[in-house]
Amino acid sequence: MKPVWLLAARGAAAVVFGVLTLLWPQLTVLALAWVFGAYTLVDGAMLIATAWRHPQERRPAAACAAAGALGVVAGLVTALWPGLTALALVVMAGAWAIVTGCLELWAATRMRHELRHAWWWRASAVVSVVAGVLLWLRPEAGAVAIALVLGVYALITGGLWLAAAWRPGHWCVGELQHAHGLDFVALRAQGPVLGVTTFGRDAPYTRLAVSTPDPEADAAWLQQTTAQNSRNKLSR
Repeated sequence: MKPVWLLAARGAAAVVFGVLTLLWPQLTVLALAWVFGAYTLVDGAMLIATAWRHPQERRPAAACAAAGALGVVAGLVTALWPGLTALALVVMAGAWAIVTGCLELWAATRMRHELRHAWWWRASAVVSVVAGVLLWLRPEAGAVAIALVLGVYALITGGLWLAAAWRPGHWCVGELQHAHGLDFVALRAQGPVLGVTTFGRDAPYTRLAVSTPDPEADAAWLQQTTAQNSRNKLSR
């Protein structure tokens, strides 16, 4: 599954969960546990898939995998626990939101140069931690109050993930930090690309990759302009 579809799927799952918890009439603790369990299972699977797609980033990938595994476990426990009480659900949901939020915040911060949606990821992680804290502040809350906190949290995070997945014109623009320096890319999903390797210590980027309709003509123009600038410097 492509990264953009992982983002979209995770966002859509969160929005569906949020709508169900907020609009379900006469929601009971047991019904909320089933819906919450199904959502955390799906969300955990998406996090594990995200970790699998970035094996080169070992520690952030391990954090994603741990958060995903926690989501799967939380989903199974809450969905299969017979006679689950509101207090147990609050404790379980709060712990899941806080721990996964902290793990995702750390992973997103470590991968901020590799992922163009790192800012959105960090924002959703902060919302997750806040939701967990709110749940723990009122452990005696009933099913309706729990559903309100979880529903609002899911709608906000789902909107953030869908916004991260949306790419106007299928453009990918940003910087990529690596061992040899910093690259700048401005690429369409499809089409020809002009790649430029820069030289000199004062150059802000090591390489440039830009989508252009005619890369050969643009490359010739760049070579001509560079040669002209070099001659002008020598003549001074």
